[in-house]
Amino acid sequence: MGSNYSLLASNISIEFLNENSNIYETGQNIHGFIEFNDDNNNNQIEHIIIELIGELVYTNYRRKGRSTLVTTHQVPFFIQIINLNMKKQEKKLTFNFYLNDYLPSSFEQNHFQGSYIHYFIRIRSLDNQLKKDFPIIIKRPLEILQGKFLEIENKNLDNIQLKFLLKNNLTFIGQHLPFQIDLHNPNHRTIHRISVTLIQLRKLGPIKEERTIILKENLINFNKFQDEHYSQHFQIHIPYGINSSCSYFIPNKSFQWLIFVQYEIYIKVHIRGINKNTSFTIPIVINHETDVTLPSNYDSQSTV
Repeated sequence: MGSNYSLLASNISIEFLNENSNIYETGQNIHGFIEFNDDNNNNQIEHIIIELIGELVYTNYRRKGRSTLVTTHQVPFFIQIINLNMKKQEKKLTFNFYLNDYLPSSFEQNHFQGSYIHYFIRIRSLDNQLKKDFPIIIKRPLEILQGKFLEIENKNLDNIQLKFLLKNNLTFIGQHLPFQIDLHNPNHRTIHRISVTLIQLRKLGPIKEERTIILKENLINFNKFQDEHYSQHFQIHIPYGINSSCSYFIPNKSFQWLIFVQYEIYIKVHIRGINKNTSFTIPIVINHETDVTLPSNYDSQSTV
């Protein structure tokens, strides 16, 4: 890009006419102004293209001999275009886009070279020598998610029985998830600790499912616990900055992408000896609001 076009791109600004600035929900309109702030360079272009783009970015790895070929794909799945002819000395252009209801939320990268979904408004000239992107964040409206009562038991080879009780497996971003653990240790084996891991399972389009550890911590560290019974209430904090549980398709003429986000917690009792640990996995549902449908047996007054 030539120096004049670079200078012109640096003098383009955008104003979103929205109380949340560049954060929108599907089903809404994105409207605002594009402004050119440099009088000297404003006359260099006559035609402006404004695009709203939703794009999936993912990486493929392929072995070739002793090397690994890394290919990054940037696949647009949603494009709206506005073509505008600029009048002489015109400094401000208006734009308006509609966000279809089926669109997925924005998804950040979970790890280096991980997949993500992002949206942006691109302003460019007809010859593409002028180009500047402005990011926006898309969220889906609140969905009613159903929770349920869970009671799970497991027993290892030493007859150590682990029981997990969860009054409601529906929880919320930024809040605590309470649960109860009961241990029956009839042979008085040595137990060192109980750990918990919160795992996100995510699939974005054509790539394989991603498993990401959101948090991992010890619920309790024992000093060589050997009693026959142990029972305790615990809770974990659901962190901010994660996507809500969801599952839906992106329709397209040439493909249909499955998008889903699921969560599970992995409870493990660490016992002295080889292959004697006992554990299990519990599915949970995470929402970003508290306006939800609770199961009929949920006790709203229960505490941990």
